[in-house]
Amino acid sequence: MKKKIAILILVVVMAIIFAGIFAYLSSLFAQLKPPAPPVLKYIAPSENVYLTGQNLLFYNYSYDIMPYTLLDYAASNVTGLYINESILQKSPPSYNEIYILNYTNDCLSCSNPTAEVSYITNDLIKYRIISNYSQVQVVSASQVASLPNNSILIIMNGRLPISMMGNYSLSDNNPQLARQYNESNTSVIGYALMKGISIIYIGNDFSSLVGPGDIVVPDSRMPSYLSTSGVSPLPKENGFYFTNRTFVFNNGRTYGPVSYTYVYNGTIIAFSNYLSSWPSLNDSAYDIAKSISQLYWIPTYISGTATVNVGLNNVVSGSEGVFLNSSTLGYSYPLIKKLNSGIIRIVAYTNSTYGFGNGSIYNYLTYKPDYKVYGKLGIQNNIVAGSTDPVDMDIFTNSSTNVNIVPHLAIYYTNMTKFEDIYLTSFEASGNFSLIQYKTFTLPPGQYIAILRNDLDFDYASALFTVPPISVTLSPYFTKNVFTFTVYSQGKPISGIPYSINVDGKYTQNGTVENGVINYTLPKTAPKLTTKSTFNLNMLSTDFVNTATPPTFHINSEYIEAGIVFLVAFIVIVFVHPAPRDEFYIDVSNLPVAKKQDIRLKDIDLIGAFDKLNTYYHWRYMPLTVHEFRTAVSNYIRSNNIPVNLTLNNINTILTQMVEKNELVSVRDLYAPKSWITLSKHDIAYLAIFKELRMFMISHAITFTDLDSNDKADMVIAMKDQKANIIIYSKTSKFKEVSITPGLKTFIVFLSEEELNKFKETVYSVSSYDMDLFRIYLSSGLVKLVSLDNLNDLLS
Repeated sequence: MKKKIAILILVVVMAIIFAGIFAYLSSLFAQLKPPAPPVLKYIAPSENVYLTGQNLLFYNYSYDIMPYTLLDYAASNVTGLYINESILQKSPPSYNEIYILNYTNDCLSCSNPTAEVSYITNDLIKYRIISNYSQVQVVSASQVASLPNNSILIIMNGRLPISMMGNYSLSDNNPQLARQYNESNTSVIGYALMKGISIIYIGNDFSSLVGPGDIVVPDSRMPSYLSTSGVSPLPKENGFYFTNRTFVFNNGRTYGPVSYTYVYNGTIIAFSNYLSSWPSLNDSAYDIAKSISQLYWIPTYISGTATVNVGLNNVVSGSEGVFLNSSTLGYSYPLIKKLNSGIIRIVAYTNSTYGFGNGSIYNYLTYKPDYKVYGKLGIQNNIVAGSTDPVDMDIFTNSSTNVNIVPHLAIYYTNMTKFEDIYLTSFEASGNFSLIQYKTFTLPPGQYIAILRNDLDFDYASALFTVPPISVTLSPYFTKNVFTFTVYSQGKPISGIPYSINVDGKYTQNGTVENGVINYTLPKTAPKLTTKSTFNLNMLSTDFVNTATPPTFHINSEYIEAGIVFLVAFIVIVFVHPAPRDEFYIDVSNLPVAKKQDIRLKDIDLIGAFDKLNTYYHWRYMPLTVHEFRTAVSNYIRSNNIPVNLTLNNINTILTQMVEKNELVSVRDLYAPKSWITLSKHDIAYLAIFKELRMFMISHAITFTDLDSNDKADMVIAMKDQKANIIIYSKTSKFKEVSITPGLKTFIVFLSEEELNKFKETVYSVSSYDMDLFRIYLSSGLVKLVSLDNLNDLLS
């Protein structure tokens, strides 16, 4: 009986042991299993822009004016926001409907015009010019006369159809235009141009016309505004695919390969060749849709652009000032009246190349200008910080009797964020009153808008001015802990600006810049600077940083004088009175072996060296190479107050022992304290990948986000004005789901090429919706797999 009980107990014990072994092996294999591939989701981009203010800014000391508008914007999941703005001399064409002349019976070299209409419509929708297919209408020549004023008509027949040159009676159908242009009859195309229609023409010159059945006949009644001259093709320009132009209008203008001419109240815009001259129908549709979006043929008074830098964020909102400065406008009342007669047109888009790829968004806004001035404000274009400059004011009081005026200058950044008020001397005046007051401007470098305003917040005039950059230079000649800085702007010394300065965050001193000089003297109790030090100067809310390394040694002038005396004496003794010399030889026996000193290093000091070197480089939890660890030991560990310099063999031995004692973890010859795994919440593989990515980005001058600082990816980089997300393939990465944004690449970085290949095997062997979607993104290039062995793939 006892024997059976013993056997039963043995069986139970063995079962428990095997169960434990099985559980241990299962957990081990679970750890070796690669993380699940990221789940990808698409986030649609959005953009909204609207005008919130407009103004006329005086500049060049009030001789010239510059139109200015303030826009509020909000955008998400875009790589940039670009704004083109113009004051048009006439209203832009209506986008309600786009018309195409019928092409069924009279179209030369049109290839597949029906398909072209479809391509054009698709591209107009992509440019957000129209919203649906019904807004593109194919019309006959007989319907052209009834088209709405200021609309767009596309003629792609290869030659101008005979029907467009048919007679049209102005006196019968539109007596008002007949009187305006003093013509009783015109052609169908002439009447369309009188109504302000913009005609986009694709075809050869107008010496011949095309009729039914594609018959070509000479044009015996060609009006002078259709006269042209032959030209040679151009290389690709202005983003057009069209290059094979054949003519330009004699009285027209060009925009890249396109020629256009103003006729009556309308415009003819010519792509001067057949539809088949483009590389493809898609390309011709793109050029036509882009032209309708840009409206480059509409005459303008002035224009300007602005770019909102999204940086490393996908969501951006705020205000942006747009300066219309494409030309110089001299101040005059007739000019202001002319500007107010025009139309402000704003195009806000999200693609720097003005294309419609990668989910680009376009918004078209029009506003009526309302520029008013009740005075003039003259300020120098460039004002050096701390300088006292004249402020020249003209105030239109609109009163014949004296009124009390309490003026001040409201200073704004260019996005109309207020900086400060500069108060001026009050006075009494009537009519148009002029005066000059001198004021001191203590502003940080930048561009500003000054508004001359009274105590009731009534604006008289505004001006644009700039505070140029300030240069702070540390003199290389310093002794006895006295350091001299020169402070200049535009070659002029700065004075009267308060400052605060310290060295390495210690010994803070405050003062005022005098004649472009700051003298900084360390306290007598401070030790003499013997290593590289950083001087931090704060002035005008701006930080200036200078570094200096004191000379390693200094020879006293008295020693130099004594040396010269000894040298002269030596020359006299040796060369003037040479003495007889005997030659002696010394037999040197073997020198004793140098003594070696044993040094005991504490583990806590060695681990502390990792932290200290990370702090010095402003890193967080970055593993060190063997050479970096050797530097850390030399810099931060001392024995008898002497730096500890170890050989590489000793360093390797120490690192190996600490890894064996489980105090360090290591991968790819990178080492880190094991405590960092808990503190950083990342394993050594993740930290090693981030470290190597960091060094790669720095060596290639690529901007990147730091460890755990972004909520979109493990690292976000910006190179060549393009952003990209980086996901680190590790169990401790926070990004198991990855958001895919149009136009934004996502790189998944692996520890090694071997690990990358194992991951690819999993991707292409598993069949599921998520994996199918992931493979699509891989093949499209939106997602790319990269290993640390081939980081140059990040640049492609």
